[in-house]
Amino acid sequence: PIGKAEVTLTGITPPSSLRRYTADTNAKGRYELRYVMPGTYVWSLDWKNYSSPPRLVVVGNRPVRRDFRVGR
Repeated sequence: PIGKAEVTLTGITPPSSLRRYTADTNAKGRYELRYVMPGTYVWSLDWKNYSSPPRLVVVGNRPVRRDFRVGR
């Protein structure tokens, strides 16, 4: 688990294109973004000197679980 990392969702299609959501991971590496508007987003993680490659994620009206793997 990675604590104190920043997870970001940045909207890329209307109506989410002007939206940005961020959350920090806890000591167990968990995070939660609430009240995210449905749409297509770029999802990324920043931790110390590491920035993940951006990934696309489509958010609808139900919970979505996404995990990052850092390293090997």
